[in-house]
Amino acid sequence: MARVKKNLLTKGLSGMIGGTLVFRNFGDETIVSASPVHDDNTPTLKQAAQRERFSQAVAYAITQMAIPDAKAQYALMAKRKSMPSAYSVAVADFFNAPIVKSVNLSAYTGAIGDTIRLVVIDDFDVLEVSLDIINPDGSILETGKATRTPDMGTWTYIATAQNVAVKGGKVVIRAVDRPGNITSQEQAM
Repeated sequence: MARVKKNLLTKGLSGMIGGTLVFRNFGDETIVSASPVHDDNTPTLKQAAQRERFSQAVAYAITQMAIPDAKAQYALMAKRKSMPSAYSVAVADFFNAPIVKSVNLSAYTGAIGDTIRLVVIDDFDVLEVSLDIINPDGSILETGKATRTPDMGTWTYIATAQNVAVKGGKVVIRAVDRPGNITSQEQAM
């Protein structure tokens, strides 16, 4: 593969020439590569699953590009990340689930109004963070949504139920991003 910048002969050139060379444009570069080789082999189960997932990502991106606000947000992120288009950011977003970076239980003693602080990030945006507080016997004490704080990626949950058995319990965190990817993580108390 060769990259050509600011060459008057290849600028804007795209497509296949002679069945052997393929020209593509990426920003202000023209990329030259050998033509792809297609085999007639049946894909493996993993390949078929990945192709289906990619088809879903493409369908998601096309849908998002039809929504002016979503397209504008993805375009802004494309500019920030120096990616070629809003569409490519949307495709990438489909493949990346949110990540729970940290769970801070230091301010949670089991009292109503205690807080649990979370840092949850995504390559684009986290839409919702919710959690369950689970008693040591496995029963759910409470379930609710955390609220986003002004700090990037920081969320706060405020307890609504008295917890008399904090030790041995756990917190189950769920984070959802725009494409609907869900990350679930448990944290022991």
